Amino acid sequence: MRGPRLRHDAARKGLGLLSDGQWHTLSSLASRLYDLVTDDQAIDFLMKGMGSRRNEVAGLPVAEKARRGRTMMLSNAFSGYVKNGRVEQRGEKGRYEYRLAPPPAPEFRLVRIDEIVVGERARKSLGDIQKLAESMKARLIHPIALADGNVLVAGFRRLEAAKLLGWTKIPATIHPSIRDALAFRTTEYEENVCRKRFTPAEARALYEQILPLEKDRAKGRKREGQRHGAATTNAKKKGDSLGATVAPSDSDKVKARDLAAQAVGYSHEAMRQVGEIQEAARKEPERFGHLAAQLDGDEASIRGLFEQYKAIREDWPRPPEEAPPPEPVEDEAGPDEPADEPEAKDTPALPCDADEEPKGTPPLPAPAPQPQICPTCKRPL
Repeated sequence: MRGPRLRHDAARKGLGLLSDGQWHTLSSLASRLYDLVTDDQAIDFLMKGMGSRRNEVAGLPVAEKARRGRTMMLSNAFSGYVKNGRVEQRGEKGRYEYRLAPPPAPEFRLVRIDEIVVGERARKSLGDIQKLAESMKARLIHPIALADGNVLVAGFRRLEAAKLLGWTKIPATIHPSIRDALAFRTTEYEENVCRKRFTPAEARALYEQILPLEKDRAKGRKREGQRHGAATTNAKKKGDSLGATVAPSDSDKVKARDLAAQAVGYSHEAMRQVGEIQEAARKEPERFGHLAAQLDGDEASIRGLFEQYKAIREDWPRPPEEAPPPEPVEDEAGPDEPADEPEAKDTPALPCDADEEPKGTPPLPAPAPQPQICPTCKRPL
């Protein structure tokens, strides 16, 4: 391994040892570089660095010469980092101590879009730029990141969305600490990957807060649409085509529930399913509590948990239904009614001269009056 490359690798390893932010001596750091630099390499570096004074260290033990060689590597490497501000140095010559310097504060300013330099980017697929542009109409929460010379470091999609909106300037933070190619590449990766999405439970909680606000905005859009319709109708009646107002855009017709779901990064259907699982867990924790607990996980699958919820809901044994009370029999008497009299046996009909005629027979007609006859002549009187 050649000297400059060895010194560079040693410096990079040394920076890793400084990551805790404490002060360290070169000797303590050099003793921890055995996995990177062998004794022979360290001694060779020491002898070349001493030049004509190599005789001063020639008689030292091998271990001591190796330690001094590693110390010299770090000293030479850290001197460059001290000049560019990446490492802080204190103490006297020969007894210097080092630690990582805090990065310089970025500068915030508006930058003309046509002055931004976009180099080779690892990301090729930009996704839905139109959706990002719609969100940037209201506000840009995270400015793009630039290095010295307005070289783009992070925020390529935001830059393209700003061009789509017709912006000529865009908010940006200038990071002077990003100088080399390694810093550019690692920053691009970290900016796109090192982030945490809301868990389904967190998204649902935020969704419930955003939904009433979106509903209020929807009411305002509805009133605006009604005013537009009335103004257009009046203008047509008057024959004034210039009096018509501009119709609401298609984006204003999106339902409030869909806008609230988009704001938290999920669909409305996903938020509905999460809410249904949580409500079921609140009512029946012994059946659905374990599903609601999984909604707090970073790797939770809403669709998978909802399928489990439906399976449990349909297959769970239900309590047996109570048998209906027996219907009352018509022949039996009710609790407050006397029992019917037993049917009487067939009885012979009453004679004709009986005082009481049998029930159910019509009354006999009265006999016609007989004429009186004279007992002597036998003629009717």
